[in-house]
Amino acid sequence: MAKKNNSLQNVSQDVTSSFTKGLNKDSEPSYVTEGMWTHAINATNSTIEGDLGSISNESSNYLCGTSGATMPTLVTEKYIIGGVHLYSDKWVIYTAGHDSAGRPISSEIGLFETDSCTYRIIVQDACLGFDKRFLISGSSREKVDCTWQVYWADGNNPDRFLNVGDSKTWPDSSYQYLGNNYYSNGVDTEFLWPGVQWNEECKIVNDCDICNNINTLDCDKIRLARLMETPCLSIELGESGGTIANGTYFVLIAYTINGQKVTDYFSQSNNQFVWAENDLSGSLTINVKADTENFDEFVCVLVQNVNQGTVAVQLGFYPTTKERIVVDQINASLVSIPIEQLPVVTPVFETSDQITDANGYLLRMAPRSKFDFNYQPLANLIKTKWSSVEYPAEYYNKGGSKGNYLRDEVYCFFIRWVYDTGDKSSSYHIPGRAAKEFQYVDQNNVTQTVFEDDILTNQNSLTEEDKAFEVINTASITTSSLIGSQTNDGGKVIAVGDMGYWESTEDYPKNRPDIWNPSEYCWTGNEGQSTEFDLCGKPIRHHKFPSDFINNSASETVVHFKPNADPLNDGDDFKIRLLGVFFEDIVLPKDQDGNDIPGIVGYEILRGSREGNKSILAKGMVNNFRTFKFKGSVKKNQIGLYQNYPFNSINPLGYSTDSSDHNYNYNDPYIKNTDDEDDVINQDIPTDIFTFHSPETTFRNPFLNTTEFKLYGHISGISTQQFKEPSDHPEFRMITNASLIPMIVGGIAAATISLLGKKTEKQQEWTSGSLPGDAVGASSTLYAAGQLGVIAAVTGRNVALQTYYTAGFGILDSLSTLVGGYGATPIYDLSVAGPFQLAMSGTSATGANTVPYTTVDVELPDWAYLDPISRTLGALNHISYYFSEGANAVLELLYAFSPKRQFALQQVSHGFYSKMDAPDFTDLYRFSIDDSFYIKNNFQEVPRYQDNTGTFRNLSINNLKRPETVTIRTKSGPYYDLNYSDGVTIGPKLLGELDSSLVTLGTLAQNGNSPLIPSSGQLPTFKNPRNAFGLPIASQYGGLRSRIRNQYGQLDSVKQVVITPCEQNVADFNPLDLSYTCPLNNRLYPFRRIEQTNILFGGDTYVTRYTEKNTMLFYYDWLYNQPDDFEFNYFLRDQIPDARFSINSKKYDVGDLQSAVTLTSQDVVGEGALPSAFYNLDYLVNSNRFYNYTNDKREPTGFFGLLQDKEKGVFSIKQAYFYLANSGIRDFFVETDVLTDFREQADEVARKHYNPYRYTDYIAMFDTNPNIIGQSTDYRYDYSLSISKLYNQYFSQGFLQSRNYNPIIADLCFTYFPDRLIYSLPVQDESVKDSWFIYLINNYKSFKSEINGVKKINDSGIFITFKNESPIMYQGVDTLETDLGTKITIGDGGLFSQPNQNVSAADDSYEYGSCQNRLSVISTPVGIFYMSQDQGKIFSYGQGLTEISNSGMKWWFILFMPYKLTEDFPDYPYQDNPVAGIGCQTIYGNASTMLYFCKKDYYLKDKFKGRVTYESLRGDGTGDVFILDGNQNAAYRLGDERIFEDASWTVSYDPKSNFFVSYHDWHPDLSLGTKDYFISTKNNTLWRHNYLCNSFCNYYGEQHGFEIEIPSLTGQNVVTLRSLTYIMECYRRSGVNCIDQHHVLDYNFDQAVIYNSEQVSGYLNLNTYPKNNIIESLKYPKLAGNLSSYDILSSKEELKYRFNQFWDITKDRAEFPIGSDYPPTGPVIPGTTILQGNYDSQNTWVTPQNGYKRILNQDNLDYNKSELQRKKFRHYTNFITLTRKECNDINMILKIINTKNQMSPR
Repeated sequence: MAKKNNSLQNVSQDVTSSFTKGLNKDSEPSYVTEGMWTHAINATNSTIEGDLGSISNESSNYLCGTSGATMPTLVTEKYIIGGVHLYSDKWVIYTAGHDSAGRPISSEIGLFETDSCTYRIIVQDACLGFDKRFLISGSSREKVDCTWQVYWADGNNPDRFLNVGDSKTWPDSSYQYLGNNYYSNGVDTEFLWPGVQWNEECKIVNDCDICNNINTLDCDKIRLARLMETPCLSIELGESGGTIANGTYFVLIAYTINGQKVTDYFSQSNNQFVWAENDLSGSLTINVKADTENFDEFVCVLVQNVNQGTVAVQLGFYPTTKERIVVDQINASLVSIPIEQLPVVTPVFETSDQITDANGYLLRMAPRSKFDFNYQPLANLIKTKWSSVEYPAEYYNKGGSKGNYLRDEVYCFFIRWVYDTGDKSSSYHIPGRAAKEFQYVDQNNVTQTVFEDDILTNQNSLTEEDKAFEVINTASITTSSLIGSQTNDGGKVIAVGDMGYWESTEDYPKNRPDIWNPSEYCWTGNEGQSTEFDLCGKPIRHHKFPSDFINNSASETVVHFKPNADPLNDGDDFKIRLLGVFFEDIVLPKDQDGNDIPGIVGYEILRGSREGNKSILAKGMVNNFRTFKFKGSVKKNQIGLYQNYPFNSINPLGYSTDSSDHNYNYNDPYIKNTDDEDDVINQDIPTDIFTFHSPETTFRNPFLNTTEFKLYGHISGISTQQFKEPSDHPEFRMITNASLIPMIVGGIAAATISLLGKKTEKQQEWTSGSLPGDAVGASSTLYAAGQLGVIAAVTGRNVALQTYYTAGFGILDSLSTLVGGYGATPIYDLSVAGPFQLAMSGTSATGANTVPYTTVDVELPDWAYLDPISRTLGALNHISYYFSEGANAVLELLYAFSPKRQFALQQVSHGFYSKMDAPDFTDLYRFSIDDSFYIKNNFQEVPRYQDNTGTFRNLSINNLKRPETVTIRTKSGPYYDLNYSDGVTIGPKLLGELDSSLVTLGTLAQNGNSPLIPSSGQLPTFKNPRNAFGLPIASQYGGLRSRIRNQYGQLDSVKQVVITPCEQNVADFNPLDLSYTCPLNNRLYPFRRIEQTNILFGGDTYVTRYTEKNTMLFYYDWLYNQPDDFEFNYFLRDQIPDARFSINSKKYDVGDLQSAVTLTSQDVVGEGALPSAFYNLDYLVNSNRFYNYTNDKREPTGFFGLLQDKEKGVFSIKQAYFYLANSGIRDFFVETDVLTDFREQADEVARKHYNPYRYTDYIAMFDTNPNIIGQSTDYRYDYSLSISKLYNQYFSQGFLQSRNYNPIIADLCFTYFPDRLIYSLPVQDESVKDSWFIYLINNYKSFKSEINGVKKINDSGIFITFKNESPIMYQGVDTLETDLGTKITIGDGGLFSQPNQNVSAADDSYEYGSCQNRLSVISTPVGIFYMSQDQGKIFSYGQGLTEISNSGMKWWFILFMPYKLTEDFPDYPYQDNPVAGIGCQTIYGNASTMLYFCKKDYYLKDKFKGRVTYESLRGDGTGDVFILDGNQNAAYRLGDERIFEDASWTVSYDPKSNFFVSYHDWHPDLSLGTKDYFISTKNNTLWRHNYLCNSFCNYYGEQHGFEIEIPSLTGQNVVTLRSLTYIMECYRRSGVNCIDQHHVLDYNFDQAVIYNSEQVSGYLNLNTYPKNNIIESLKYPKLAGNLSSYDILSSKEELKYRFNQFWDITKDRAEFPIGSDYPPTGPVIPGTTILQGNYDSQNTWVTPQNGYKRILNQDNLDYNKSELQRKKFRHYTNFITLTRKECNDINMILKIINTKNQMSPR
């Protein structure tokens, strides 16, 4: 048996261990497989040459750079707090310098080049505010100018950027750093790092700014969210001409850096109108007050509203010192800016926790924004006032641009606050004032008192629900120091006052007293006091501006223009009045505790856009209708209407009060209104139907949905009128009835003479010896002289003829012929002596044989040869014919001698309404609109309606050749006459004699002494009708209104428009510092209050002069450009039956007289027997000779009304006229959204309009050319000039807080967004603009958990880790749209355009894969790796999420990865900060493909537990200390070895082999990845790792050891470990090339430990066997001199190291009493031999809190153990630990370990 046992015990077993499977801490030792090792320190599984499969000592790191070396002497602590990679080996390093108290006092940025280990200072400036407690992360990019720019965040300071220049310009090795940021190369002694945004010193040289850098940094200029003074812009007309088109212009600017816009566009300037008749002739001057302290340049955008189109162009980039920009032209090549970009308001995030980049985007994580404070309670306290400011009437023509608030209209206002970053708060509603008692005078002239919000039922109430504020404008006038002051553009404040009350049917939220009730808070100064300002659940209140006349006030200071009672004497001193607004008692914002909100530097006021919210559609003047009678049967039951002209005369000048007179009351002097029997019918002017004249309803035809016409007063003035001859109208010759007398005489004479027959004279020659034959008849013989010579024949002949006719012989002969016929009496016979003898005439001369002579024949009419009856009838016909011929001859003679005259006149006039009077507030001034419609150039039937008496009214409007306009039909409300509950058909009352402009020349002449005619010079006469004259004009002025009881709707639906011309600087208003002691808590609350703002305009209307033509043509056709005496019957061409005066230019003919005598005349109007039938003309000769308008008769009537003179002239008419037309220009001031000063003037005169400043030739406008007069005016207007139509009226520029806003929650967390990521626009290659400055409003992504890290993955995806959630991934996008649509405007969405993908399927509650340390997330060529510190896990992500800590280290990480410090200080703030606090990070060695997981941690030593408290950082930078026992003098910094134990560790992992390798004794602050050998930092030093081949295990200048532990595994066999053999090579390598090397013989580990679960060898010091000294070798093993280790021998043969001198020195395993050979020295445990007392077994190892730096438990060791008790190592598994305490320059490469075991079964 013994033999058998001995044989078993002598069985040997060799166990070989390699190094191929990694470090294993998880497996039970029996299951640790070959190739694994169980512990390693500072080991690596490869060498500089590879040597894979072996274990080697790790190479040392070496000092590669030092930062902060030149920091001020007060700096005692320096820390690198971050690094940003530029390119290649270039890094930007950030260093914080602290003093001895821990305060940060210095900051440095430097350039570090890892390849050459070169560090150079870029800038050193304390303003950077670096602090070791706030680590920096960032990104960089190369700009198009080849410079590099870095961007960083630290979660404390504002996120910043810095340009570090182009590498080619960096100082080279020839430059030495001098300090104070200066370098020198001996020549350039003040060289500053190029590219850096240094401060500058500038001076002006030849108008150029010459600037030089100085050695300090302006840190505010390198903020991503820049501090700024918001700019102030104004735009005005240029001083000289240009080529800018007509339109409205405004400008915006945004600050830029190197051409990249880095801010939003700030609020726009004022709107400036450019208008010139010739167009394309304007210029602009832009005045800029920009921030010169924080910015160097800005981009200016000009917005053009031209031809109702809006275009924005970029004028260019300008230095912020530029104060004036002149724009003479707008080049078509200018860059266009999308309009939708201009109003975008991007939240400004000043600070973020991290910055990184992914796929071209700059990402900012966990941003911080402004505090969303609860200002509404304070906004409720703001008071709103109106002001009336007076400007010259030509204000807009001279470049004025202010908008007016429409009188009697409701407006809503908001306020928002401006931060020093340019960011803006939410908008807060400024409510209207509370209702109060109000007095008014009723229709009985009795003063009544009513609350403004009470129901009011008086005559002006239009419904039974009308409240007092709806019926009466309750605005009032107050006193103010502002009155009499001047505005900056020359306006004069003439009145101010309180707004009228107005409330909506919409309510403020009923459940939000925390927002709407100031009495809820002490800090409002209204806590528990008046509820006047508490609005919760009450009707929404807005502001009602005053009407032109304040109720119960005689003041005219609110009228929209300055009333001039006598414009003829006031000259051109006309004024307009613009309503403005200002605010009082504005308290600066506070938080919920009553503290002032920091960073507030200004405010803006906004108003609600009225587009879609107008209660007043239009304002304008009233023009009444006159009635007329339709003739005939077609419209006999209708009443005709025509528009009043030329103005709105009610009672024409000289009217009669006798209803039987033709000029009674309203009767038109130009019109004779008669029935079918030609009886005169008196005209009427109905009040319930009238026309309305306003720019709004003429330039456009808006839908007439208004329900009310409200009277605001009546306007009046003087018209300039003139009668003139129509152009190119032919002249006529019109004869009088007296012309008949010569005509009759001439006719009789002609008839009588015609009876003498026909006389014929002949001259012949007589030749001697012959005689002519008988010229008369057979009985006639020629009497011859018979003598040659001269005979006085001529004389004789003349005497004979004269005697014959003058003696009446011829007449007697003719009359006798009528009776007797031919032959009764011979007329003459030469053979018979008689009265008719003709003497021969001739001449005799000597020798002549001829004599001339004359014969005369007389031939009687044919009828003279007829029978008596026929002869008589023929004679009568003969006489009639020749009478007519004679009369006509006389008529022609009269016409020939009568001059042609102009009988046509037209009246032209211009009426300027220069005065306004208040309405009678005791009378009706509100009317309900029953119907409204447009009338065109036609007959317009008025829809049949029934008046209040039940009578149906059929009206038809004759508007032929009249202006198009709006017709309004009104009635009263139900309380005007209680007998008519539906109201009375009534309208504005008629103004009677206030307008006497309707005159003819006759009525003017006949009433020339009327007091209604102002003294304005010589009145026209019929002799000289062309003299101009003036007459009073007047008309009612009112507005078309709609009853919108919920005007503007809910507040969040209001489109807000900025009205402040610039962001208002709080400091400019010198806010008062006040305080309020709250009775609730007796706390004093200080507050700052702005007493009064400037007067603000920005309304949406103008006050301007509006003109329109009003022509009344009395004929539908007339003569133009026809020859004089052109026959034309005006009587047949009446436009409206009938023109009182008319003419027929047909030439009078005797036949007209004969037809009347013979009763054969036809009944033709304008013709008759008498010349006077051809005309009815207006005339006045004297007081007895005039046209009588009373009875339409000519005075005097004369003899039978025929022959006596009436019109002036004997035989032809003169100075008498008929009228073609009466035309007038209405010219009045009006409130309108149409800037009528800039109406487009037509080219054709016919379509021109009267412009008091540019075109006043109204005579030409009313030229009677048919192509001119009667033509409608061009109402052409570019609505681009109207504020109400500008593009910014259609979107909101401000936004209210969310309906879900909670001020308590906002106070806690709304400022910080740890779960949000915002991202810039993507980088655009080759663009000079830096898109990383731009963070669009929608470019953000919010998550459910705090973001921890973002890493790039795949081509364009990102991997996001969270503090308390599993990571997610976004796949990349193939393309990114960056068009000019909403994507580029409010956010492109490209980075998150794809849905996220969860990388873990675990439930959220497990938080699987969460990450608490951003530095632990690293993206490497082999995947993404990160640490989950809370859970003690390490993950990788490649093909999926993998928990790599399961690879042999799971349980160790679970134990040692969670922080130790937070066990005692769970709220310690710097938990992700391995520089100043605790934290985890991951490092990747690119050359070795090795990962290092690091934790920086500390453990409060046990004896101090419960005695130490943490004191957080104080405002002065001190603090951040641990106080022992409450003693401030016992303050310790984190890591102080007196109270803390270092719990830090570093573990390496080989992703190639997927196992962990070793622990490491280097615990970095931070690390920098490089292309090969990574860099770590310690304090302010930079160390390069894994690069050296001639130094090992020296980290940060301290030597550390190399340790490896392997198990000797025997499965289930119990063995005795006999010896250890291992193969190892040790080399000393050349530090030059790491290739040359030599093998160091006998270099070995210097210490070993062998142990198992029961036994331990103690420390075994390995000594090389002295081969040549046997005696020396006999001294071993021996107890070392330190008495705590053994010196043993190890041998080396053929690269094999071996030792076997080891045994168990465990002090007591509690197996038996100490020593079996002596009795127990004390009592034993009953029933055992074990001594009582502290003799229990001890731990083999003592492991500190870092989990890996093991030391043997000395209490468990007995180095003096008796040799008899030294047992062999007998176990299933034994562990061998080999250690080299200092490796120095030797690379130890351990390849294989063999253990020699002896089988040892029991």
